[in-house]
Amino acid sequence: PLDILKAAQKLFIDANLFGHILNSLTLCFKAMFYAITISYALATISTMSFFKPIAKFFAQARFLTTVGLSVIFAQLTADTSSQKTSLLVFSITVFLVTSFLGVIADIKKGEYDYAKTLKMNHWQSFWEIIVLGKSDQFLEAIR
Repeated sequence: PLDILKAAQKLFIDANLFGHILNSLTLCFKAMFYAITISYALATISTMSFFKPIAKFFAQARFLTTVGLSVIFAQLTADTSSQKTSLLVFSITVFLVTSFLGVIADIKKGEYDYAKTLKMNHWQSFWEIIVLGKSDQFLEAIR
């Protein structure tokens, strides 16, 4: 145990282990924030028929390999930090879009009919049913 403590001290002081851990955590939190924002926006606008194919494309993109994507993202980004962030955001987004689309697909027609009987317009029913009504399931999909 004494040798382990000495090695840990050497890693934290000489090799800046705390800085690297902080850098990795920052990258992960930033990527999660971007991925959640993009996925939620794509899933919610997929209720309009024009955006449905775009959301379906992102849902199907989860079958792409990250080996080929890393080359594409290397060409599109300026430095390695933005490449890591964008590749991580893309990898998380495709799975979150799939989960979010599943949440939206589980909405019953009766919920929309009930909103119509309350004389809600399209945007009011969208807000009540999808944004407010399914927010717990969106948070569960993120978790």
